Amino acid sequence: MSNTRLTSSRGRPPTSSRPISSRKGAGYNNGSLTTSGGKKVISPLDHVADSFSQFLKDTSDSPENKIKGFKKNIGAAIQESSNMIKKGDFPVALSKAKEAETEMKSFQDFITQKNIEDVDFKNVKYMVLMQLADAYKANSMLDDALHRYQRLLKDREFPYPQIVYLEIGHINMEQKKYEDAIKNYEMGINHLKPDTNRLIARFNQCCGIAQIQLGDYHKALSSFETAMRQDPSIKTGYNLVLCHSVLSSTEELREAYVRMLSVKPQMSIAELNDSDILGNQLHIERREQVRLVMLASRLVASRNEKEWQESYEFVLQQLKKSKFPEAAGEFEISYSLAYLNHRNANKAIEMLRQIRKKDPQLMALAATNLSFLYYLEQDYDNADKYATIALEHDKYNAQALVNKGNCLMQAGREEEARDSYLEAIGVEADCVEALFNLGLVSKFMGAYDEALQVFEKLNRIVPKSPEVLFEISDCYDKIGIIPNAIDWMHRLINLVPTDPAVWRRLGTIWDRDNNSTQAFQCFSESIKYDPSDIEVISWLGSYFRHNQMYDNALKFFQRAAAIAPKEPRYPLMVASCYRSMDCKQEALDVYERVIQMDPMNKQCLEHLIKLTTEMGLNAKADYYQRLMVDLNDRIQELQQEEMLRKQEQQEVDLASKPIGGLTATLANNTMQYTKEKVEAPSLKVDPSAQNVQTGVAGNGNDDIWDGVDIDLD
Repeated sequence: MSNTRLTSSRGRPPTSSRPISSRKGAGYNNGSLTTSGGKKVISPLDHVADSFSQFLKDTSDSPENKIKGFKKNIGAAIQESSNMIKKGDFPVALSKAKEAETEMKSFQDFITQKNIEDVDFKNVKYMVLMQLADAYKANSMLDDALHRYQRLLKDREFPYPQIVYLEIGHINMEQKKYEDAIKNYEMGINHLKPDTNRLIARFNQCCGIAQIQLGDYHKALSSFETAMRQDPSIKTGYNLVLCHSVLSSTEELREAYVRMLSVKPQMSIAELNDSDILGNQLHIERREQVRLVMLASRLVASRNEKEWQESYEFVLQQLKKSKFPEAAGEFEISYSLAYLNHRNANKAIEMLRQIRKKDPQLMALAATNLSFLYYLEQDYDNADKYATIALEHDKYNAQALVNKGNCLMQAGREEEARDSYLEAIGVEADCVEALFNLGLVSKFMGAYDEALQVFEKLNRIVPKSPEVLFEISDCYDKIGIIPNAIDWMHRLINLVPTDPAVWRRLGTIWDRDNNSTQAFQCFSESIKYDPSDIEVISWLGSYFRHNQMYDNALKFFQRAAAIAPKEPRYPLMVASCYRSMDCKQEALDVYERVIQMDPMNKQCLEHLIKLTTEMGLNAKADYYQRLMVDLNDRIQELQQEEMLRKQEQQEVDLASKPIGGLTATLANNTMQYTKEKVEAPSLKVDPSAQNVQTGVAGNGNDDIWDGVDIDLD
């Protein structure tokens, strides 16, 4: 056997080197054909193309292409208008819709001129009119929108009249023409096919809402029942529960509630957690469904006030069995707060502690409520503790930040409290509690301008809050801008015209501004709504006496004396009025009653001596002179005893002081100032104001008679 290696040439003797193939394909390009001299080679096909081109027609201006261009431009304008509505740029959306209408008119003129019948023109016209109507509606130009919708209804060939009736009904709802809205919704239902269950449910849902606005709950109940049969939903079930709460018994209400909970969600919690970014809308819808379930749960639980615990237990068990388990945890917190409403704070705290331990997801919410409850109980240490726990689990919890700020405020750490409120506002810009408390702490620190800015911002958020209006007026009053303070008090009065404290506050401002006429009008209004306000009674009595209308003054001072029988100042004013009216015997009787009630009243003795002398009652005058001498001696003894007591106290304090001189407290606070407690207006419900919350100014401890000589002679 030969050992010679077998080659690819199978033993053929080699002739020459093997050629290497090209890496590029051999493509054809007549544009690159050149001769060896670099001149272009003329292709015979070029001559054929040039000779044939004269027979080809330019179709760019043909009717077919024109029609395609019109449709393309109209479609682009409609799409852009729709996108602008979604973005909230309504004026641009209307402009684009008008461009589509202009293009549609040009399209119509073109096919009319060319006598062309285009089968798609009507569909294009319908789209343009619908988009134009939607754009007008988005810009709140409701009459123009109605005109376009009605043009569509006049066209008998329009294939979707039910949609137009629905939109017209929505416009009627915005115009508060609820009867017209119901008529249009019912017309739309008549055009629906029997198998369109979802649309039938939607139209009946809209009918029910309009009927509720008219107060016709029976028809609304029927509409929601129909919607619930056709296409059950949480929203329809919630509206059904509302109607049953007005019309039906507790059992029927509970049946409607259970029926609402039986609605199957679109996705389970596990599927929602596993969904991708496209499932965000489903998350939003799920949160809205849970919100409605919670509202219905609170409504059903609070129906039976006598057996409220049984009602709450029923709702809680139904939620645990439902497809909304996250609502059960939130409802347990509402259950705990119900104990607080029934004056059982200990049970409320116990339930919240259990929730905090067994459900980590509700830790922050339970701790926030615990902090709030302890704060109400004035247990500020525990309130601060649970506020801190809530923030550890959720540092963006605005309510927990507010609770933390309140605890810091109670501890006298105003700057830190202010920072906590600011952080809460940073998390939730419209947090009403944080804004209100920030204004209070700024006012407490003397930053009235800053407080004013905060309260004015809060007023834009809640423009009809009596507390906010009062605080704005108070800030202007403290700054010294009295006209603005009065203006805001008038706004507050327009909101709560029957609140006596507001009238009294305004009267006080006018009185300090030396406008007794306006003050008198305000105090007169205040006394109408609170006839027992002794401060207002005293001011009115003093006003009448100052104007020498003693009969009127006497009536007010007698009323004040009856309200405060152990207070000697008011009988003294009664006696002073009698003296001014030259009724000396009546004045003497009143003075004698006062001295029996208060034997140490030096001012009353002086008046008795003067009056008995004027009346020629020398025996009584001498008797009261002796009482005056004894009283002066007694007063002198008391003064000496007080001086001795102070000297002894100073000696004790001096002995306890270090040799270094001033104590640390005195050295650190050389001015010896004390912080005044700033009190926010208290709240009360005025029955005559139909349960409107009213802001009551001040704490009612001011005494306008301190340091005033009762006898004005």
